[in-house]
Amino acid sequence: MLDLVRDRTATVLGFASPDAVEVARTFQELGVGSLNSVELRNRLATDTGLRLPATLVFDHPTPQELSHYLLTLLPEPEPEPGPAPPAARAGQDPEEPVAIVAVATADTSAYDPDFFEGPAAGRPAETAWEAFESAGILPADWSDTGVFVGRSHRVQGPHAGRISAAYGFHGPAVTLDTTDAPALTAPHLAVQSLRRDESGLALAAEVTDAGCAVLVLQRLSDARRHGHPVLALVTDSAAGRGATTEADSPGGPGLAGLIASVRALRQGTRVSASGADGTHAHLVLDEAPADPAPAPGGRPGMAATVCVVSAKSPDALRAQARALRAHLRERPGLAPATVAHALAATRTAFAHRAALVTESRAELLDALTALADGKHSAALVRGEVTGPTPSTPLTMRFAAHDGRRPVFGRGLYRAFAPYAEAFDATVELLDASLGRPMRDVVWYEPVLLEKPEYGHPALFAVQVATFRLLEHLGLRPDRLTGTAAGAVAAAHAAGVLDLPDAAALVVAHGRLEAGTPREEFARVAGRLTYRPPTIPLLSGTGRAAADEEPASPAYWLQRTGEATRPAADVLQLGPYGPHFGPNGPVDAASQTRALAETLGRAYVRGLPLNGDALYGRLRRYLDLPTYAFRRRPRDG
Repeated sequence: MLDLVRDRTATVLGFASPDAVEVARTFQELGVGSLNSVELRNRLATDTGLRLPATLVFDHPTPQELSHYLLTLLPEPEPEPGPAPPAARAGQDPEEPVAIVAVATADTSAYDPDFFEGPAAGRPAETAWEAFESAGILPADWSDTGVFVGRSHRVQGPHAGRISAAYGFHGPAVTLDTTDAPALTAPHLAVQSLRRDESGLALAAEVTDAGCAVLVLQRLSDARRHGHPVLALVTDSAAGRGATTEADSPGGPGLAGLIASVRALRQGTRVSASGADGTHAHLVLDEAPADPAPAPGGRPGMAATVCVVSAKSPDALRAQARALRAHLRERPGLAPATVAHALAATRTAFAHRAALVTESRAELLDALTALADGKHSAALVRGEVTGPTPSTPLTMRFAAHDGRRPVFGRGLYRAFAPYAEAFDATVELLDASLGRPMRDVVWYEPVLLEKPEYGHPALFAVQVATFRLLEHLGLRPDRLTGTAAGAVAAAHAAGVLDLPDAAALVVAHGRLEAGTPREEFARVAGRLTYRPPTIPLLSGTGRAAADEEPASPAYWLQRTGEATRPAADVLQLGPYGPHFGPNGPVDAASQTRALAETLGRAYVRGLPLNGDALYGRLRRYLDLPTYAFRRRPRDG
C-alpha cells in the first residue's frame, strides 16, 4: 500500500520516480496543494475501490500515515481481487446532469455576528443561507452537503470547514487556494462530489477582497424530486493544474462570470464558462429543462391562512415583517395561501416567532404592519421559543357529551381530506350499530343529538376526525385525557382501542346513559381487545393512568360512574386553543379560521407547522425575501 501511495503521489506531482516521495514528509512539503490533493484522492479511490473523503490528504498528512489508514479500510483479501471504482447508488446515472439550483453574490464583508453560533462563518455563510432560502431549501434537511470554497491565501475569510461546521454539515469540506487553482475548480469539485454520491447537495463558493459568490448544486433527479428550482445544468466539467492570478482581479469573484452565464441561459443559449486563461478549469452549461407543473394544491373551503415569520432577535423579526410587506405590495397577484405555504415549508423556524391568521390580502398587510411596528393586532400572535421542545406540554382533552346539539365539522370535512376520511370511517362503523346514517344525525338532525344513544357516538365521530386532522397537521399530543364518551375517544387516540372496538364501546356507553342495564355495557367492554397506550393517558381526575388500567374492562366499568361536567368544547388544547366545540364556530369559514388560530398559537410556542399538510403540495420555492440579517462591518 505504501508503494501505491508513493507511486500515485509521484504521478500527480510529475516526479520521474516514486523514490522522490519521502514517506515521512508531509504532502504539503512534497508540493501537494488543494487541487493535487483531490486528484490524488481520486486516483487512490479508483485503485482501491474505496469511497474516500475529499479531505483525505489533510486528515492523513504523510504517505506513511495515509497508507496505514488505507490498509485499515480494506476488507480481508479474497482470491484474485480486482480494483473497482466507487459504486453509484442503485438506479443512479453517473453521467446525469447536475443542476444549479441557486446562486447568490455579495460585495461587502459586513455580516451578522449573532446569526451563526460558534466561530464566525462570516459573509460567505450568510450568502449561502440566502441562496438556500431562494431555492426553498432548509439546510437542516441536508446534513450531507459538501462545501467547496476557493479563496486566495491573501484574502481573509472563513474556510470550508468553518462554513460546514456553522451549518452542521457532514459532507466533504474543501478549501482551495486560488493562487494555484482556478476558482472554477470549486464548482468542478462540487459536481464530482455529487456524481460520486459523496454529497446530496453541494455548495461552491469563492471569496475575494471584493466580495463572494455562491452556487448551490444538486443532481437533477434529486432537484426535481424535492421541488427545487433548476436554473441551469452542468453537463460537463474539468480542471487542470497550473498557476492563475484570477483571485487578484479587482472586479470581484471569478465565479461572478459563471453566475452571469447561468442567468444568460434563460435565453436558451448553450455556453461554456472557463478560467481566466481558458485552460485550467471549465464548466459546460446548458439550458434548464422546463419546470414541471406544480401539483394541485390548496384546499377548497380554506378561508383563513396562517403566515409564519421568525427570526433570531425581535429587531430582525420586525425587519423580516417590513421586507415581506414591501414584497407583497410590489406583487399584488401573489396569493396569501401561496405565501403562507412557502413560509411554512421553506423557512427555518427561529426562536422569535409570529403567526398571522388572516382571510384577505388587506388583512395580511395590516397584520404585517402591526408586526413591523411592534403593535397589537387581533390577527397576530407572537411568541419566543427558549428550547428544543415547547415549555408547555400539549394535552388534548376530549369532552363528555353535554346533552346539547354539537353541530360541528362540516367546514373541516370539506376542507381537509384527513378529517373527511376519519369521519367517514367512524360513522360507517356506527351506522351498523345504530341503524341510521350518523352523518345525517351529526349534521341535519340536531334533535337526536340531545339523546345520549345518538349524541355520544356523534361526539365520538367528530372527536376522532378532529384528532386525526390535528395529528396530520403536526399537532401530536404529549398527553391525552377525556371524560365519558370523550374518554373512549382519548383511549382510541392513545392506541388502547382500535377504531371498531372504540366505536362499539362508545355505542354501549351512550345506551348505558340512555337507561340500558349496566350488564350490557360490561358484556361489550369484556369482549374488546385492549393494548398499552402509546401516548400517556390521564384519568378523569388528571392523574397519570398506569398502562394496565385502561387496558382492562374494570377500568371502563369504574369510569361509567364518574360525574361529568357540561363542556362547551369537543376537544380542548389548553394554551394552544382556541377550542373546538358546539359553542364555537359552526360555519365553514369560522371553523377553518379557528383551526388556523390553533396552529398559529402552537407554532409560536415551539410546535412545527406542516405547510404541505395544511395547504397541499404547492411549488416549494417562491420568490420571497430572504432572512433579514442585522449586519455590521467586520471591524464593528
